Amino acid sequence: MSKFLRAYALLAALCGLLALAPASSSAPQSNPNPKITPINSISYGYSYGQWQERFWKWYVSQPFATNPVFDPTGDLFANGQTGPVWFLPGGFGEVERHVKLPAGKALYVPFVNAVFWSHAHDFADPPNEFGDLPDAKLIAAKLGLDPDDLSDEELLSLLANYVMTYAEGSIEIDGKEVKNLSSYLASTPAFKFVDQDLFTDFGFEVDGIAVSAGYAVILSPLTPGEHTIRVKAKLTVPDPTLTYLNFEAEVVHHITVAAK
Repeated sequence: MSKFLRAYALLAALCGLLALAPASSSAPQSNPNPKITPINSISYGYSYGQWQERFWKWYVSQPFATNPVFDPTGDLFANGQTGPVWFLPGGFGEVERHVKLPAGKALYVPFVNAVFWSHAHDFADPPNEFGDLPDAKLIAAKLGLDPDDLSDEELLSLLANYVMTYAEGSIEIDGKEVKNLSSYLASTPAFKFVDQDLFTDFGFEVDGIAVSAGYAVILSPLTPGEHTIRVKAKLTVPDPTLTYLNFEAEVVHHITVAAK
């Protein structure tokens, strides 16, 4: 077994990751959420993990002033949205938005996710160098692994999936709660940010690799008319160096889908 697989096997044993992952079976299983594409499927050309990468690149490419995630009303919802799948932005605290969605668009609905990177720098002179590898190495050691045996990508992926074991919450679509939400966990391979307008507004840039893990669903196109999606999310990581990640939010989107 490779060092990478050993790391995940140990994480699964110690933190219950296997209980969060969808069960594998050779027998066909019915989809408990018919309007949501299965976690192991290729949806609109990409896997769940690839859509998660695309979500982060979309999010980070939007400047703070016009970023839909920080928009309290929904007026900025369409910013940067292209293609067959649009991203439903999350938020912080209690947020209620009213948005308009073109007909025929699927929705990527994130629940809880996190991204970590190997190297970054601020704009001080000289710049301060920083990244998430020190925290990742602490978690690896906590799980009984030698951090020196793992690559940067493996360390960051281990950290991201570890953090997700402390996620909880729910998604409701038109009053119906998504079933088996814990099975919709995906992670990305290593990637790099290109457009970083949001990070630049916050005074830093990421110049290393990034890895993300998180929960999300891909919702098939809604029928024309009015719809409501309510997302409740909470993250409570106990490790002292990671408590900055903790949050609780309830984000409600009232969605008007245009007629075809």
